[in-house]
Amino acid sequence: NLPPETLLVTWDVKSLYTNIPENGGSEACRHYLNGSRRSIHVIEIIMKFISLILNCNNFSFGNAYFLQRSGTAMGTRMAPSYANLFMGFLETELLNSSPEKPLVWYRYIDDVFFIWTHGKDKYLEFLRFCNNNRYGMIFETNEDSVSTTSVPFLDVRVILQNGKLHTDLYSKPTDKFQYLNFLSCHPYHQKANLKLDKP
Repeated sequence: NLPPETLLVTWDVKSLYTNIPENGGSEACRHYLNGSRRSIHVIEIIMKFISLILNCNNFSFGNAYFLQRSGTAMGTRMAPSYANLFMGFLETELLNSSPEKPLVWYRYIDDVFFIWTHGKDKYLEFLRFCNNNRYGMIFETNEDSVSTTSVPFLDVRVILQNGKLHTDLYSKPTDKFQYLNFLSCHPYHQKANLKLDKP
């Protein structure tokens, strides 16, 4: 049973992929690699590959070529793992050093859901504390993201009723519920895995 002043909160990290500082992302990767069973030699090779991917990330737009100078490109295969490692490293640091802690904290890449039971004033202090992190990452929130009754998180609406949590499906207001026609000219792998009955 959750107390009456309980807040359901969702946060989103502002432009996570392009804002991860290279020193922070590399520090996180090295931290988790050091905790693995890999040898120092293998860890150093992996760290060199990470550096190459981050520093040799060029792309073209129109007739011009660019070199990405911060963060990681969303298109690289390394990006989701890199972002997850960095966020895991950052959230552990923040939660371990925060004077007041959420009751629960769940994250999917850059989307965070947590339950806060210390009142609204302490919540605002916690938000300021988290946004004052050493990497300059910003946790964004809005009026719909903090509630005593319900909040959307990914495809779920989390509802607090009589001190108990319930869930329901959630669709964004912009969702048009448009789906590919199976007979369209899109590649087969983009369609549902259904077989057509031949006439």
